[in-house]
Amino acid sequence: MKISKRFGGLIIISLFLLLISTNLHADQNNSSLKSLFKKLHQTNSIRQAKTVEVEIMRLWNLSGNKDIDQRMNLSDAAMRSGSFGKALDMVTTVIQEMPKFSEGWNLHATILFFMGRYDESMESVGKTLTLEPRHFGAMIGKGDMLARQGKLIEARSMFQTVIKIYPLHTRVIQRLERIKVLIKTKSDSYAWAI
Repeated sequence: MKISKRFGGLIIISLFLLLISTNLHADQNNSSLKSLFKKLHQTNSIRQAKTVEVEIMRLWNLSGNKDIDQRMNLSDAAMRSGSFGKALDMVTTVIQEMPKFSEGWNLHATILFFMGRYDESMESVGKTLTLEPRHFGAMIGKGDMLARQGKLIEARSMFQTVIKIYPLHTRVIQRLERIKVLIKTKSDSYAWAI
């Protein structure tokens, strides 16, 4: 089968454009995530796990839209500087324009958490996890909120789910140990009261 040079050139250009668009539009649907999560689960090195975590988060943060990415960065910077209202306004425009972008919902949840608006934060965490069920950051946030509400069994379950995805997450391992102690203490004090 003979392919003309012009047609062959078009195929090469098309493949190149597809490669570029795939790299620019990452988010929770990026095909590289599957292998990264496999590495995250299988690694025996905390250092390597951290490297994989950073790459996963980098991909999650790419929406494929430069304006959205810029607003996400500005919103995150505003949140980190304590300008929660400004941060929330910016990220709200992101989730309105890209309601299927999980990282937009995750940042929305995080800002609401820092504002003490836990019920709304929990709703946004739910949307994050619907779009990206492997989002260990959202799960950690949900576990923390459940623990704050005294729902220790549910918090433990959430942290155990994170460990299934990311076995070497040191902070979650510490949280699980703390939760186990709290659950035991709570059940011991209950038994004492009887």
